[in-house]
Amino acid sequence: MAVPYPIQSRLKTSLRRIENYTRGSEKSYLKNLVGVCELVRGEIEKDSPYLPELLEEAQAVLEPGASHAPFKFMPSWAHEKDKYPLIEDPPEQKPVELTDSQIRKLTLAFPDRFTMSGDELVDEVKEMNSSPWTKKTQRHPKSSPLSRFRPKLPPLTYDSPKAMCVIDARCKIQSTRTATPLGLNISRNGACLALNVATGSDNRSPGLYYRFLQAESCYHFFQPGLARVASHIALDDDRRLLFVGDKQRIKSYAWADPESDDYVFIPNLHPTHTLNSQHARGPMVALPNGTVIRAGEGEASVWNIDALKTHGKTGRNIVGKQDNRIYEHAKRHDKSQIEPSTGSSRSSCIQFGNPSLSVTGWEPLVQAPSTMLSYSEKSDCLTLDLEHGGSTAARYLGHGGTVSDISLSADEPQTFLTGCNDGYARLFDLRMPFPVLTFDAGQRQEVCAAVALAHPGGIPIAFTGAKKSEQIKLWDLRARTIVYELATGNNQVESLVWSSYGTCLYAATSCEYDERWEYHSIDRQGKRKRSKEDENEYSEDPLSYTFIWPKEAYHHENYFGYAFHAGEHHMYCYNFMRDPGPLRFRGMGTLVGSSWGW
Repeated sequence: MAVPYPIQSRLKTSLRRIENYTRGSEKSYLKNLVGVCELVRGEIEKDSPYLPELLEEAQAVLEPGASHAPFKFMPSWAHEKDKYPLIEDPPEQKPVELTDSQIRKLTLAFPDRFTMSGDELVDEVKEMNSSPWTKKTQRHPKSSPLSRFRPKLPPLTYDSPKAMCVIDARCKIQSTRTATPLGLNISRNGACLALNVATGSDNRSPGLYYRFLQAESCYHFFQPGLARVASHIALDDDRRLLFVGDKQRIKSYAWADPESDDYVFIPNLHPTHTLNSQHARGPMVALPNGTVIRAGEGEASVWNIDALKTHGKTGRNIVGKQDNRIYEHAKRHDKSQIEPSTGSSRSSCIQFGNPSLSVTGWEPLVQAPSTMLSYSEKSDCLTLDLEHGGSTAARYLGHGGTVSDISLSADEPQTFLTGCNDGYARLFDLRMPFPVLTFDAGQRQEVCAAVALAHPGGIPIAFTGAKKSEQIKLWDLRARTIVYELATGNNQVESLVWSSYGTCLYAATSCEYDERWEYHSIDRQGKRKRSKEDENEYSEDPLSYTFIWPKEAYHHENYFGYAFHAGEHHMYCYNFMRDPGPLRFRGMGTLVGSSWGW
């Protein structure tokens, strides 16, 4: 149904004002975006019959408004103060708003005014911006020393012991060294966790870690026979297949025997299928109906798994044709591990309702797996109904940048959480086009890189992961507040996944201060001061307060209860439990209980 002309006119006026923005009119710029939201909300209250068309036209105004905004990090404009509020994370004290490089330049420009070097002044400013960690600020005697709680928290008391373990940050933390992490994926039934990585000295070879969450604790690693680093992965619960794809092909590997009730590790993995995906290079999904679907531009390719030719028991049979040009165009160095099959052609194709839509990420809805909650390179966030020709079933507005991550929870299938490059995380109800809660995860300083929605003991919580500030934040959705931060060892958060089995948060993190290549110029000797609490409570730290600390690390050594620096890429498992025991280290940057990835 067509949108009435008066409403179309208002939208066109808002778009014209956005396009004609002049410097110094930032408030009016935001006012236009807020006005579009108010217009749509008014029509929602009226239950107007043309809402789908209105949402599409409103997004056509909001998207350029977000992409051409005169802000490095745009303020939130889609929340409502009382009904659907913005949850802020105010700094403990007013920070010194200078970058490390600006501080160093000051010491060089005015050497007579400063009695310390640029690096020393940077350290002093970091300590000025936040007070040192003390055990008195922790909520519980068994709260992890690698957590830091916000002051003046509201009462947070729930009947669920599981929820209280998470709220109190009572967690055992394990770590695993990995290659360069790209993305985490967990199977629908929570049985298998997979991490896509780039390996080799220049990160040009594909690799993949996987782990059976309900059967064992160690990670397994293999290198797929692809010509390039894999861009996307997908897990099939029923057939226990792991699909991994680069820009040209998809290969499947059996991560466990589908005929067995147990999850038994299969050594020396070889490919089961190869799919030719030249028409689709986007995200993948393995659906319960036995199909694998991969998104492309304006369409999605479909393969029927049970009808596909396989590589045989040895994994050496050619699927499709043998194409030696694959070796010539390969990006990886270890070309001997490449499997040269061109792969099976797609069984069918689904045309999206929008022929220019290029999906960059998606997740199947819990209650309707063939409906994909999707996002694109723009600020689009929508649901695609793959059973009905790829039509757009719903739109979700309010993102001030490109969506970076999305998370759903089987415990509350009507809600989902998004992370965005504008620095905000947003909680949506599938039945509403605007966020019901907005979280200022990036504090208008950085993107919100990763999110995880969870319901331990039925209590809704959200985790947000950061790159610049090198930490994970926990938000209580009922209390509408941030609760604490978790340390990542000065590592950037790349991906987050929540597992209800074991009440665990998994975080794939990358290290920008990589000691493996001996870039020791980026480090300095740590300066953590030993306190009485350190001596009495945490005497098991074998580092004896002699350690290296990156010059550019976001936090100073006293920000958490331990001066923990990972020094390499790590996968962390934050396992929440009643009695996590003491935190102990095994060598620099590795937590006791760790397994070694490579």
